Amino acid sequence: EVGFGDYFRDAVSRPLLCNLPLLAIVVLTRVFDRQVSALDAAVYGSAGGIIVVVLYWFFVIPDDLRRKVRRRIGLRPAVEVTK
Repeated sequence: EVGFGDYFRDAVSRPLLCNLPLLAIVVLTRVFDRQVSALDAAVYGSAGGIIVVVLYWFFVIPDDLRRKVRRRIGLRPAVEVTK
């Protein structure tokens, strides 16, 4: 059984925190440049998206799914860290 605190941390707060860099990029772009071109928006959006993907990889996606993805794309397994 999963407690509410664990559920909230894993299912809600981590994804929201991982999206904060994207939100910051969008807000700062709007604040500093009100006439954002389509190319600028694409560059800023891509940068924010890449950051979100990396953060999700490390903080949201479960270890077993990461192993499956690594195996599927042919990457060597990462060194396991025992706690």
